Amino acid sequence: MARFVALTKAKIITLIIKYQKVLKYLVLTLLAALAETILGWILLITLHVNIVIVNVIAVSIVSIIHYALTMTYVFKKGKNYKTLLVYVISFFVGIFLQSIVIWFFYEVVLARQVEFIRYSLSKGISLVTSFCCLYKVRSIVFSKFM
Repeated sequence: MARFVALTKAKIITLIIKYQKVLKYLVLTLLAALAETILGWILLITLHVNIVIVNVIAVSIVSIIHYALTMTYVFKKGKNYKTLLVYVISFFVGIFLQSIVIWFFYEVVLARQVEFIRYSLSKGISLVTSFCCLYKVRSIVFSKFM
């Protein structure tokens, strides 16, 4: 049993080292997602505006912090005009994708659910979608062109 635990531990450590970059990105993105979800919920219940507008405001505010953290701890690139340009362009792609997904689930798929469920599920699905797409795009661009 001890040998099995040691082998399993070694495999886990190997996997963590191998996927360290994506794991760091995941943790930072989860923290950002939590912040933007809370901010979005507060804006939604206080401003009573369209879900897409609320989402764009929340994502825009939190993305500034996300940019600084991912450039420092994940991609290890300096914060300069090139990395900012890549981040901003991919941000607009991501916000467009998130807006479509959150609108579709909030207004169409979950329209009959209570507000909190509509918002939480719509936001969660839109976050997963944009996470997968943006990480891949940013990884490719930062590793090949910068």
